[in-house]
Amino acid sequence: SIGQQYLRQPAPTENPISKESRQTIKLSNRGADLRIGFISMYLKRHPIGWCAYDFMRELSSLTPHIYIYTTRQFTEDDRTQKFVQITDRFYRTTQLEPQAIAREIKERIIADKIDVLIDLDSIMNLVHAEIMRDRPAPVCITWPSFDAPFVSSHNYEICDWHTHPVGVESHYLEQLVRMPDSHMAVAGFETISIDRNALRLQYGIQQDQVAYLFSAPAHKLSLESLQAQIDILQRVPSSILIHKGIGDLEIIKDLYRSECHIKNVNFDRLIFLPRSSTEEEHRATYVIADVSLDSYPYNGGTHNVEAFWCNLPLVTRVGDQS
Repeated sequence: SIGQQYLRQPAPTENPISKESRQTIKLSNRGADLRIGFISMYLKRHPIGWCAYDFMRELSSLTPHIYIYTTRQFTEDDRTQKFVQITDRFYRTTQLEPQAIAREIKERIIADKIDVLIDLDSIMNLVHAEIMRDRPAPVCITWPSFDAPFVSSHNYEICDWHTHPVGVESHYLEQLVRMPDSHMAVAGFETISIDRNALRLQYGIQQDQVAYLFSAPAHKLSLESLQAQIDILQRVPSSILIHKGIGDLEIIKDLYRSECHIKNVNFDRLIFLPRSSTEEEHRATYVIADVSLDSYPYNGGTHNVEAFWCNLPLVTRVGDQS
């Protein structure tokens, strides 16, 4: 795995983290003095920025010591300001080179005496793998994106009994901490108000037609899942498929057109929607659809949570791991 590549790298010559500081702290004795740090490069209009805020806001009501460390320079937006407002300190990295960023962030975390460090990005940002490998805080946790980075058996991965059922522990290096019901909780997603019937008619969708929706980006569109989508259209003659996602639209259309030809399905039963200018506008798509079709083998994250919030049923394929 990518995480294992970091394990093969030699440890720093002088590790500033003492053996004593690595010991697990007694959280029940810390109360409002607990210092919680977060590392991320996506605290903006991004899936992480949408799904992590409510959780962090609730933590800020338990302790005022919330620290955020950005692990890449990015253009801040209105979502970023929400995170700034709930933090004790919001560190913006001044570095550009990955190793320099990792070194800077680790030094800041140690200097701030962070008790619990929560990695929001996992291996979506390889800088995080280096930081979590060196464990600059006594308790290091990965949540909620992707999966455990596989860098330290002393670290933790927050999950639940649905994403990580009994018996999957052998697949992980990090220790699994399962929430009783769900590993992710949100207070909701803003969505523009629309007239469902009017918008369906605008797209040529009749009221008695079943509209399936696939809204994952192109890197999650496997040929197997595309074939399954056309199989569904074949078995439900009056249905249509709405495709919406980031990617080369002409290549995507060619793949669908080829599969429609093989399955003898009219290609005109597919509707390709352009990318929306805002997430609030995008979520209106969940309102006009009847059923959301998940991606696989890599399942959807925020897209699925948004679909549920909009009361849209989801069809997915269950595997052995998250």
